[in-house]
Amino acid sequence: MANSPTLRLALLLLLLLLGLLAAVAQATSSSSTYLQSQIYADLLAGPCIRVLNATGPLGCSSDTVSGAPLRVSSQDELAALAKGPPPTDDSVLLLPFELLTRENVRLARSVTQIKGLIVVEGSPRGTIPSYGSPCPSCDGTFVTNDWNPTGSALAYDDLTGFPMFSLLNTTSYTAAALATIQSVISLNAAANGPRRVIDLVAYMSGAHDANDCLRRNFCKPIGGQSVYAAFTPPNAPTNYTAALGDKDAVLLTASLDATAMFHDWALGSAERLAGVAALLTAAAALSSVDQSAWQRHVYFGLFTGESWGHVGSRAFARDLDGFKCKIPFTASATGCPYIAGSCTSPCMLDVTFSSAGMSLARVSHIIDANRLGGSAADLRIHVAGITGTSAGQLFPNTTVSTVGGLPPSPAVAFLRRKREIAAYVVSTLTGSTFRANTGTEYDDAPAATLADGACAAASAMARGAATLARGGTNTTVGPVVNCTLTTQLLTCLSTGTGCPFGLALDTNLRPSSYASIGQFGQSPGWPAVVASTVLANVTANVRGASCGPQKPACPVTAPSCIDGTCINALVRYHLGVGEGLAINEATGLWSVVDPTKPHFVESDWDGTAVGLRAFATISTGMEVVQLVLGIAVVVLTATVSKVMSSRYGHL
Repeated sequence: MANSPTLRLALLLLLLLLGLLAAVAQATSSSSTYLQSQIYADLLAGPCIRVLNATGPLGCSSDTVSGAPLRVSSQDELAALAKGPPPTDDSVLLLPFELLTRENVRLARSVTQIKGLIVVEGSPRGTIPSYGSPCPSCDGTFVTNDWNPTGSALAYDDLTGFPMFSLLNTTSYTAAALATIQSVISLNAAANGPRRVIDLVAYMSGAHDANDCLRRNFCKPIGGQSVYAAFTPPNAPTNYTAALGDKDAVLLTASLDATAMFHDWALGSAERLAGVAALLTAAAALSSVDQSAWQRHVYFGLFTGESWGHVGSRAFARDLDGFKCKIPFTASATGCPYIAGSCTSPCMLDVTFSSAGMSLARVSHIIDANRLGGSAADLRIHVAGITGTSAGQLFPNTTVSTVGGLPPSPAVAFLRRKREIAAYVVSTLTGSTFRANTGTEYDDAPAATLADGACAAASAMARGAATLARGGTNTTVGPVVNCTLTTQLLTCLSTGTGCPFGLALDTNLRPSSYASIGQFGQSPGWPAVVASTVLANVTANVRGASCGPQKPACPVTAPSCIDGTCINALVRYHLGVGEGLAINEATGLWSVVDPTKPHFVESDWDGTAVGLRAFATISTGMEVVQLVLGIAVVVLTATVSKVMSSRYGHL
C-alpha cells in the first residue's frame, strides 16, 4: 500500500497544498508582523496613565476596548448623546480638550456604548478646564491662596476601565494619526465596505494602592533628576572640598517638570520652562560680573517632581539640612545598585554638595522664577519670611504682589525647614489665580510669546542675586542680561532645536517636561540636560584645552567637555523621590512610610503595547491573494478528499 500510485498522488497533492501555503506566507512576510500591519494601523497618541498613592489609583487603566469613532464637538452634542438614543454599536468618543471636564467624563461613562475617549485639539483652540486641585500645594502657612479656584481635580479620579488617549497636532506623526481617525469616521459614514473601529490598548500593571503596587514591584516612585550648581572660587580644589562652607548663600531656583492629564504633552512652557530659561539667563549674566567682593555664595537649584508635591526641592532641602552618610559606598548592592556611588546608606551617586560645604544653614535668601506666561509689565515679586533687605530694594523696578502667601514654588520646601529664609518668587501672576491653561496640554506657547516676561524675570533675578551677594549693597545698574539667549533657551527647551553649546534632542515628538520616575540610574529629562549643560559652561572655574571627537580626553582637572572646551564646574544631578517613600536596603523595594508626605508612584506599562490602532481597510492586492489562496485550498482539499475516498472508501 505504501507504493500505491493513488496514495503517492494524494501525498503529492498534500505537499503541494502545504508548499502553496508556505509560499504565500513567505511572499507576504517572514512573520505575522506584516499581516498585522495589513489589518491594523497603529496611531501615535498620548495615553492617560495610572498613578497611585496610599489611598488608591488615579488615572487610567483598561483591558483593550474597541469602538467606532464618534465625534462630539460641543457641550450640547454631548448632552444630547447622554440623553439618548444611544449609539447602536460600541463607540469611542472624540472630544475636544475644551470639553475635558470631570463632569463630562462622567457623562460619557454613563453611556454604556461609550468605551473610551480620544481627546483632540479644538478648532480653534480655546481654554482647557484645569484638571488640578483648587489649591495646589496649600499648606496653610506659605501657600494659602486658592491659586486654581476652577480646578476640577479630574487628574485625581480613578478611571479604571475607561481608557483615554490624546492627540495634539504637533508633528507629522500625530497629524497622520488624526487624519486616519477622520478617514475612519468618513468611511463609516459612507457605509462603504466593512465597519472600521479603533482599538484602545491601555493596560497598566499597577493596582490597589501605592504600597501594594510597590510591594509587587509593579510601580516606580515618581521623581527624577534635579540639578544643582554653584559659582566657586577660582582656586577651589578640583573636587570642591570645603569650597563653599565659608559664608552664606543666595539660592536661585526653578522647576523643571510640568504635568497635564496626558503626560506626553506636558510641556509647561509658561508654568515651568520660562522660569528655567530665566534662571539660566540670570546665571549667564552673573558669570560676567566681578565676584571677588561677594560676601555670599550663589547656588542654583532646578528641581524635578515639583508637580507631585515638590519632590525634587524637598529631597534637596532635606539633604542640605545636615546630610550624613551612614555607610560609605564600597560596591554595588541590592539597595544601592550604582557601579560607582558615593554613599550606600542612604544610596547616593554623588555627595559633592556635602563635601563642598553647601548647607541649608548657609542659605539666607531664595529667588525663584515661576509661572512666567505674561509680559515684562506683568512681572511681580511674591515675598515670604522677609528680613533685612526689602523686596523694593532688591527689585526696584518690579511690582511687589499684594496677594497673600507664595504661589506653589520650590522655595516652600526650604522654608519648611528654615523659616527665617527670605524668599522671593518672581512670576507674571498679576492677580490671585493661575493663568489660563496652566497645567494642561495647551501650555505650549512659543518662545517669542514668552521671551519678554522671561527676560524681565532674568534681569530681576540677576540684579537681586548680585545685590545680595555683595551683602545687600545695591547699584544703579544690575548685571546685563542677554534676551537673545533667553529666546534661544526657550526654543531649545520646548522644541529640542536651536540650542546653545551643541545641544540637540533627537526626537520625532515635541519634548515633554513630565517628571518621569525616580529610580537609581534614571537618566535626566531634557530640561535637566539643558540646565546642567548651560550651568556648567557659565559657572566653570577652570577652562582647559579644546576637546571633542579625535582629540585627547579631558584631564581630571577639567574633566567635562562642554562646547569644545575642557572645563571643571560644580554642577551635579540630584535624585529626588517622594519624602513619604523609603527603600528597603536588603530587598531594593520601595514602600510608603509616611502617607502625609509626597509618595506618588507610577504604574509600570509596556510602551510597545499601549496605544491606539485602527482596523485598516485591506488592500486590493491582499484581497486578491486571499481569494486565490481560498480557491486553491478548496480545489486541492476537494481533490485530495476524492482520491482518498476512492482509495479507502471501503474502510
